[in-house]
Amino acid sequence: MKTNMGKTIVQLSVVIAMIVAALGVGYAFSNPALAADATSVINANDQIFQTSSGGSVRTLIQTILNFVLGFLGLVAVGYLIYGGFLVLTGGAEDAIEKGKTVMKNAVIGIVIIVVSFAVVNTLISGLATGTEAA
Repeated sequence: MKTNMGKTIVQLSVVIAMIVAALGVGYAFSNPALAADATSVINANDQIFQTSSGGSVRTLIQTILNFVLGFLGLVAVGYLIYGGFLVLTGGAEDAIEKGKTVMKNAVIGIVIIVVSFAVVNTLISGLATGTEAA
């Protein structure tokens, strides 16, 4: 009975990892929304800092940071799912406590990632105009 449970957990973990990886690849190659963002407020002085493809270094840094934070968000959601799985399938009390701890840490991580996303985009928007971002 114990080996079947271990085998099932490994199989489920592989499936979850594949889903998270597929979502990450889909996020990486998705097109941006057609809404206004920080790149729409670029002023003429920002043309000094151009990359070889014509975009600004500030925009490149913002894109990279947003991608990294988005990927970390996917990882944190994966841990939240893993913690819930441990709580639901854990027969022993220590497995349930481990699941609760993993879920608590994942929620803390998600909050940190969301705050980091807001701070990064606010600061970079402020750099685009030279004033405080609204």
